[in-house]
Amino acid sequence: MGVEYDFHDYKKLGCDEALIKNFLEHFDYTALVNTRGTTWRKLDDSVKQNLNEATAIELMCENSSLIKRPIIENQGKWLLGFDKDKIQGLVTD
Repeated sequence: MGVEYDFHDYKKLGCDEALIKNFLEHFDYTALVNTRGTTWRKLDDSVKQNLNEATAIELMCENSSLIKRPIIENQGKWLLGFDKDKIQGLVTD
């Protein structure tokens, strides 16, 4: 879309607690955790059933694949997940 951006590769760079807490200022932990991926499916059911914000932060720090992507911030507006129309609206506003 011709927009300059900074890309953070969670697989290579990880995601520390401070960054996750920053995300949690804009999204609820239940939205931020990727429950559709393999990493989530491999978790023990007791972990999934007892998920709260503190355990979600810990799990996302340990397994960056649990973070739903993309997370896009543009001029203080945030978007979670891929939706081409919403992304275009966010970066062209």
